[in-house]
Amino acid sequence: MRPLRSPTSAQRTLHQQDQESPDSSLDAPAIELSRTDDILAGTVRARTDGQLPNMRAIVGFAAETGDANGDVLFHARAKLQRKGCDLLVVNAVGDGRAFEVDNNDGWLLAADGNEAALEHGSKTLMASRIVDAIAAFLRSREG
Repeated sequence: MRPLRSPTSAQRTLHQQDQESPDSSLDAPAIELSRTDDILAGTVRARTDGQLPNMRAIVGFAAETGDANGDVLFHARAKLQRKGCDLLVVNAVGDGRAFEVDNNDGWLLAADGNEAALEHGSKTLMASRIVDAIAAFLRSREG
């Protein structure tokens, strides 16, 4: 089950259709979705096309769940490859993880194949670790 995994392009609710039936408490409302622009992939494309020549790092964020086809990291690695960003910050979601909690953990994946676990800690600590990793990435590309 991968209810929170986004498709290649994000989706947006167009409208929700209320359906009245004799036992409407058992019926789920129908929701129509439409594709939205993939901002991350579009930013990577714009840099590749020379439209963002000063963009030194593109960092994506992914909330992932595992499924029968692979675990969180399997899907995150595929997303990194598909999107083409330099770094991808990954959080496992579901089962009380990532959303509506004070602490978090995850992984930082780099396009060059490097991977680092982001140890469990407050979200402020996680943000600090991510900023440190971006700074290290930028320093590694200098010179």
